[in-house]
Amino acid sequence: MDMIEFALRLSFPEPLPVEGIDLAFVYRLPPGPSQEVANYCGELYSNGTAKAFGFVKTGPGSGAEGFEVFVQELGEAGVPKDAMVLVPYLYPEGHINTYFEAHSFVSFWVSQKHRLTRLGVVAQPYHLMRAFLTMVSCLSREGVSPKSICLGPIGCPVGSWSSPVTHSQGVVKGSKRGLIKGEVERIGNYQAKGDLIDISKALEWL
Repeated sequence: MDMIEFALRLSFPEPLPVEGIDLAFVYRLPPGPSQEVANYCGELYSNGTAKAFGFVKTGPGSGAEGFEVFVQELGEAGVPKDAMVLVPYLYPEGHINTYFEAHSFVSFWVSQKHRLTRLGVVAQPYHLMRAFLTMVSCLSREGVSPKSICLGPIGCPVGSWSSPVTHSQGVVKGSKRGLIKGEVERIGNYQAKGDLIDISKALEWL
């Protein structure tokens, strides 16, 4: 039941702050889905929903292209370079995954003297559950309380659920709809490993 509530509240989140999100973290994805997310970031920037976008500064890996390509995609979508925040990547080049990205971002955010408190997580809709859950898991491990910051889930418009895409590690392929089962299984596996907090705790962030 918690998983159903989590999915619904991510899909239909409470309104974001009227002042807009100060910084939205964007997970890196293979070509195609990456461009879709970049285009949506352009919309979020132009309508004032998000003032800046953070993403890990790392080369190509796990199916995703290097950060320079995403910089170009965002620029073409109308996001200026001064609204792009390059997050130092804490892990080896050539391997990109959701946990590594979230941990890198949280470590970067914690290190800031003046921390922004209106944050967002931008992801493809089939990835949003794991993306958001991983982010709040990393924040929780740093002792950050859901009452201390605003963290808004921001799902990219799906386009078509039947669209074929390449996803996790650059090897998982299928329709956007077909990727959902694997994402739920990954959540269960990573929770069993201790990487992710319980869904009941994640609901406190929504």
